[in-house]
Amino acid sequence: MRGTCKRHKKTTIVPSVRKVLIITIGLVLCVGSPLSAKDPSKLFKNCTELRKSYPKGVAKTRAAAQQSGAKYNPTIYKENKSKDRDNDGAACEK
Repeated sequence: MRGTCKRHKKTTIVPSVRKVLIITIGLVLCVGSPLSAKDPSKLFKNCTELRKSYPKGVAKTRAAAQQSGAKYNPTIYKENKSKDRDNDGAACEK
């Protein structure tokens, strides 16, 4: 809902709409994104444990994921980089 300010001839947002917008943005920022809650960074003990969550392994880049069949997840890869023995950008791939 918009109104026109007669003095400045500018389109303005009605204050009630502005409040709703600010509250909505605030809630989104406080709650966080679903991606961060769904996929937290995790260090796995070994490849067997990692494959329970990621059966085909995890990849650092999309290209490495396509080549190896591993799931693209740079955050998990970073935590478990030591498990990428052949240094191809995918850890614990099958």
